[in-house]
Amino acid sequence: RALQYLEMYIRESNGGLRPSKLKSDSLFLFQNIYQYCEEPDGLSGVATLRTETSMDDMISDHENNGRWGDALTCYEQALQLRSSAMLSAVTGGQGTDSMLSAVRGAAADGLQQAMDIEDEDERDQREDRVILYHVGLLRCLEHLGHWQTVLTHVQGVLADPMKTISAVSVTALEHGVNPRVKEIRDSTTRSLSVYAVESAWRLGQWDTLADWLEKPNVGSAFEVGVGRLIDSMRRQNEEEFRSQLTRLKLKLMDPLSAASMESYQRAYPLITSLHMLRELEEGFHVLKGIKRDSDKPL
Repeated sequence: RALQYLEMYIRESNGGLRPSKLKSDSLFLFQNIYQYCEEPDGLSGVATLRTETSMDDMISDHENNGRWGDALTCYEQALQLRSSAMLSAVTGGQGTDSMLSAVRGAAADGLQQAMDIEDEDERDQREDRVILYHVGLLRCLEHLGHWQTVLTHVQGVLADPMKTISAVSVTALEHGVNPRVKEIRDSTTRSLSVYAVESAWRLGQWDTLADWLEKPNVGSAFEVGVGRLIDSMRRQNEEEFRSQLTRLKLKLMDPLSAASMESYQRAYPLITSLHMLRELEEGFHVLKGIKRDSDKPL
């Protein structure tokens, strides 16, 4: 529907839908819509019409063509650039530690003065973009099968708030002054914890999986639900297993109903997820049978 409205707007504005006359902001909108719709042909067409290519455009092109290693390199470069921009916006060339100490010192006398150093909207936009880059980097690592690196990266990012938010935001978080900062931090934890949980159960690191599932703000994504299923299987908690299994199945049915009306391609990932749940259910029955047989007297 968004694509339809965009095309209607451009036809009315330009007297027709002529690709050669599309402006850069229109191409950006087309690119975002095609990405969400998973239309590789549309993304390839947009790439041929661009006169300038930004870092985000390069990332989109690499992901569209399955070049996950190249996309990973771009994400790493983008994070380095963004981190430098976040730092220089408030430090004026000072180091990270000295700036954080300075902002904390200002916070002792009046945190609002410290927060006025940066424009709040610009700071939020920078921080949101950095979080998206971290998620994109983790997605690339997943496609490359580097699960241990995924787990290590998430642990490092969540352990150091400065990797995703500015020194001013860190200080505001510590003093509980700006609720928006805490919302960003909680959202970041939920977004990244999904990758840590999935990495843990794919690697068979069961103690690590249990630790992540006990953390707050771990979220309720499908991958987290699978982790909870596996954890309950290991503890042989049948009641918890069946309760979680039912929740996951119901969670998949609504989007499956909508996706099946569009195309098999859209429905396939959801069908695969249901198949995964079915195999876990059968595996749990096998484990129960093994335990029952082992409990029988000789």
